[in-house]
Amino acid sequence: YDDSLTIYQSGVFTCLLENANGCRATDTISAIYHKTPLLSLYAIPDKCLNEADFPLDSFADPKGGVWRAQDTIVVLNNAFLLSKAVVKPYMLFYDYTDSTTTCSNSASITFTVKKVPDIVLLSPLSYCDEDRLIDLSAHVSPQNGYWDTLHPAIVNAHYFNPHLAALVSNPLSYQVDSSNGCSNLLLIDYIINPTPEADFTADSLQGQSPLTVQFTNLSVISAGNLHYLWYFGDGDSSVLEDPSHVFLNTGSYDVRLIAVSDSLCRAERTKSKFIEVFTSLPDLLTGAVSVYPNPAQDQLIIESTSKLDKVILYNFLGAKIRETDANNESKINLERGKLPSGLYLLKMFDKNGDVYVYQVVFK
Repeated sequence: YDDSLTIYQSGVFTCLLENANGCRATDTISAIYHKTPLLSLYAIPDKCLNEADFPLDSFADPKGGVWRAQDTIVVLNNAFLLSKAVVKPYMLFYDYTDSTTTCSNSASITFTVKKVPDIVLLSPLSYCDEDRLIDLSAHVSPQNGYWDTLHPAIVNAHYFNPHLAALVSNPLSYQVDSSNGCSNLLLIDYIINPTPEADFTADSLQGQSPLTVQFTNLSVISAGNLHYLWYFGDGDSSVLEDPSHVFLNTGSYDVRLIAVSDSLCRAERTKSKFIEVFTSLPDLLTGAVSVYPNPAQDQLIIESTSKLDKVILYNFLGAKIRETDANNESKINLERGKLPSGLYLLKMFDKNGDVYVYQVVFK
């Protein structure tokens, strides 16, 4: 009179019941045993943390079951979400139910999510538009990676040319590989700032001391503002855009202009011997000596009412460059020879001891 029975094989079973009066009753049942589904799980290769999420169904046979994990957030709709994983081993479970028999089975498998190498950008890439090479190794950590040399601005593996980078907008690509087979790729944007062009002019390039010169700034830049620093060659400087300067001493002066943008890109222009300052001329004895043509091309003609003793030619700095014996002539021709174009001082001595000074120009 047990309430339940346990059977261990398929078959037809009959239950016989007999009471005290000898009356009997029977009933028959059929029992069918179905086999437990046989599951096969295929090895899931270890994954790098920065890989894409991937489906799990291809790793089970038969398909159609349900995947789950101890960390429930990493499995959704039978896909493993690497975007929500961390670096560690993961155990996955596969539950399968045979739709025809409703019999179920479960299996488990383990794989590891691996660490990817870290890449740190140590400093931003911001440069002036210049044709030069910059070693990019100091900008990234670690330094054992490699740059994508297909970028037109990458030269000789890890050198960067800002001028070439200004011609394209592609970011730089830096990749680091680790010993566990994982790689990391960092896309790095850069800024190329315009470089100014420095130039200037002046209202007077030569004259007697003291010489006041008004400088005009001709520097330009494609975008942004410029700041200026002038060096006049005599020890003085200025930060004005269009300065005026007084040259007190005789001499030849190199003038240098430095133009600096808001992003600290700079350009400079130096003009050698740009300003020439000479001494004031003494009062001339008029009517006694004539010098022509002035300016002259090949020669100067000197005529005097008295006999000339000698003629000396000086440059504008006062250095003697030629002395000619007049031999008591009242008219002589002074050949230019190989003298460069410019301003000269001509000093003439006559037999009476008088001295005549003229300012002459060879074209």
